[in-house]
Formats: sequence, C-alpha cells, structure tokens
Amino acid sequence: MPSVRGNACRVSNIRHAESYVIERIAAVVQTPKLLDDIVVSLNKSRSKSVAPLQKELSR
Repeated sequence: MPSVRGNACRVSNIRHAESYVIERIAAVVQTPKLLDDIVVSLNKSRSKSVAPLQKELSR
C-alpha cells in the first residue's frame, strides 16, 4: 500500500501537470495561427487514418 508521502507527491505532480496543461491551452487559444495549425494538422492526421477504413467499408 502506498505511503501517505507517496500519495502527497503524486497529488503534487498531478497539480503541476494540470497547471502546465492549462497554461499551454491558454497559450494556444491566445495564438489563433497556432490553433489553426493544430486543427489543420489534426484533421489531416484523422483523414489519413480514416481513409483506409472508409475504403474497406465501401468494398
């Protein structure tokens, strides 16, 4: 069973990670070009991964 100190360290790490993620999201949202680039990249990636599945379904 984890120690109390081990749990406290995990909680601290989780809070640090949450803070970092929120800061990064805020930075992305405040930079429209960066947000657009991310959306374009995700859409391209999704299209590439979906295309083979669509082709298989159309057979």
